[in-house]
Amino acid sequence: SSSELTFNRDILAFAVMDLSCKFRQGGFNLIPNDRELSDAYEGIIQEFMRLQNPSGSFGNVQRTDLITQALLSSIAINARVEDWDHLKAVRFLINSMKAPPTDLLSTYLILPLLNDKTLVDISITNCSGSRDQNDLVAEIHDYVGPKIQVQYSLFIGDSKDVIHTIVLKVPKHFTAFDVMQFAALKDKKIQFQIRISIWKVGYL
Repeated sequence: SSSELTFNRDILAFAVMDLSCKFRQGGFNLIPNDRELSDAYEGIIQEFMRLQNPSGSFGNVQRTDLITQALLSSIAINARVEDWDHLKAVRFLINSMKAPPTDLLSTYLILPLLNDKTLVDISITNCSGSRDQNDLVAEIHDYVGPKIQVQYSLFIGDSKDVIHTIVLKVPKHFTAFDVMQFAALKDKKIQFQIRISIWKVGYL
């Protein structure tokens, strides 16, 4: 029935996020029979993109939450996932939160999207109250997912007489603040202070 079909789409959205998490950790080869499974994964993603309405939704609020997260989580695996309007989907969800009543599940599911994240990011997020220097270094060393290379250069003198460069390899999900913390740990020449105001956060 149509009700069963739409319910199955919710389940498929969770399945896509689960596979995105696995693929992000170790690539397609991490999963047995990876070719068949990855083909199914790609097929579901294509189907989801075709479901988007002109309003940006994929159905009701909860289904839009789930499918938006599923598509967003798959972008890290496949950059070609672009045949949908991410911003329009998020705007639809934000507007839905403005019209009461709102339920707890819908609110819970939209929260990661407000930070351009998904439930998949929970698996690679350190939720401890505080993280000391050793934790940060250990997290980077033990992380098996995709990483990016970041380069910092310090120029001394008007004519750049001295150039000091450091190259870091950090997890792809790291924030700018995480990278700056790591750079300061790796090289004592790099220092920064953080200044927080009501309107913005500035790095010095």
